[in-house]
Amino acid sequence: MDIRALHRQGLTYSEIGRLVGRDWRTIKRYLTEGAQPVYRRQRAPSKLDPLKPVIDQWLAKCPRLLATRIHQDLVRDYGFAGSYQTTRRYVERSRPIDESSGEQGAACQGRSNSGPPSPVEKWATQAGVNVRPRSEARRAQRSAAQRSAAQRARGGQS
Repeated sequence: MDIRALHRQGLTYSEIGRLVGRDWRTIKRYLTEGAQPVYRRQRAPSKLDPLKPVIDQWLAKCPRLLATRIHQDLVRDYGFAGSYQTTRRYVERSRPIDESSGEQGAACQGRSNSGPPSPVEKWATQAGVNVRPRSEARRAQRSAAQRSAAQRARGGQS
């Protein structure tokens, strides 16, 4: 519907507003200014914005770094108050793409000696923990569970 044509026919702002589904003030503004109002909201800053360079640096060193680990380190070391989902979405979008396979998150090339170690590397070194990818850890747990189930099926014989 043409708002100007309706106004020329003598309809009030309220009547035009009811017909087109807008407030009468919007109709009045449209007719006086000559342009349809544009509604734009400014993007609210993310809680992650100040920490994005840190995440990018970690992913550059180790592209397969898990989003759960990144979120955990941000909370512990930087006092990050955002959600895991916020972290995961950013990590998925910014993870480098491996040129040879076209997949995101190529295997880690090891720690480079340039720059300070990441909080993950510090934690693993201090705790003396062998940090391995989650899939490997699950595979090891699954195979141990399968071995024990097979052992029970045999009647506990080795």
